[in-house]
Amino acid sequence: MISFVDPLVSNYTVVDFRDKAVALIEDIFARDKIPIVVGGTNYYIESLLWKVLIDTKEKAGTAPGPVTDRRVELEQLDGVELHRRLSQVDPEMAAKLHPHDKRKLARSLQVFEETGIQDYQHGIFQSIGFKEFHEYLVSEGNCSPETSALLLQKGIQALKQVTKRYARRQNKWVRNRFLRRPGPNVPPVYGLEVSDGLRWEEDVLKPALEIVESFIQGREPPAEPVKMEYDVSENKRSHRVCELCDRVIIGDREWAAHTRSKSHLHHLKKRRKLEATSRAAGTSEDSGAGAETPGEESSSPLP
Repeated sequence: MISFVDPLVSNYTVVDFRDKAVALIEDIFARDKIPIVVGGTNYYIESLLWKVLIDTKEKAGTAPGPVTDRRVELEQLDGVELHRRLSQVDPEMAAKLHPHDKRKLARSLQVFEETGIQDYQHGIFQSIGFKEFHEYLVSEGNCSPETSALLLQKGIQALKQVTKRYARRQNKWVRNRFLRRPGPNVPPVYGLEVSDGLRWEEDVLKPALEIVESFIQGREPPAEPVKMEYDVSENKRSHRVCELCDRVIIGDREWAAHTRSKSHLHHLKKRRKLEATSRAAGTSEDSGAGAETPGEESSSPLP
């Protein structure tokens, strides 16, 4: 499952991944082999552990026909014709491309035909490693070598920054979904020291292989799995009722997680807004209670 989705496909979902991956995993098991899931986001890995995702795509009544590669079809045309067609839909892009560069011309036309826009920054191209090099890619052959080198370095620095942010989000996901509230199907999580690239084999490769080999051989690995620190006074059987969300929560940790959840905070915000509106209405009524109605005489005695 590497490089099997066309970059222009924008409706590929985690459900599609789950369905295809599960079929392959079952096939590997049927051959008495052990499947190893490598790479990808934790969200996709989670889809293999908890089968809670629902396929919402409409199923066609007939089997799909063969998929044709539109770019290959376009490349069969003459370069001058491709350049003429591109000039009609995107003159700016056509001006950057030579009529002999049939591959890029066909690619540009394919993007326009399938998306209606001349912009490849959608779908898989929103992934880290693509959009950071947009300026460098579109300027290829249209600027000096010095400018091209600067744009390349700019893309590399942007890639490093977004990768660091992504790594922090992934670590947070692991803590919240795999460590804080582990379910019965969650495997142990092992941490590896990856900060020193020069010690990759000693700190990453060797211990990772030892963990995998231990699993295959049915013995405890030499490394200890990562565990979240918890309060010894924590009550896993505590019983609380959230009247705001109309839910029963079991366990101190689950209650703490619930009070931080988006659903609870949404209901809390909604209630506070209603209370503020009620107070404002009450204040308005109180301030008008002692006012005299125009045309009525005051009951105060004359001096």
